[in-house]
Amino acid sequence: MSIAEQRVPNEILIRYAEDGTIAGAHVAFLNLLKRDGVEISRSIDGPYPIGSVEFPADLILAQALIDALETIEQLNANKAVLESQLTAHDSAEG
Repeated sequence: MSIAEQRVPNEILIRYAEDGTIAGAHVAFLNLLKRDGVEISRSIDGPYPIGSVEFPADLILAQALIDALETIEQLNANKAVLESQLTAHDSAEG
């Protein structure tokens, strides 16, 4: 009896902001488990921000777009931290 695991890209998700600019991108993977060539399990893993997982995005997207998406994800994370700090500060003063 042989057991084989397989992980393959399942989808790329690209979000747009209201103004039509790209707001972020993620990738999800399909995990398969096979016993003697017969699928016994499947699951979707993710989505994960592009750039945070091993994914051959360069085969699909231009490097400039990849860099921009990674920057957008980082800026959005920084913005969330700053908004949280501002909310905490406002609550402390009020």
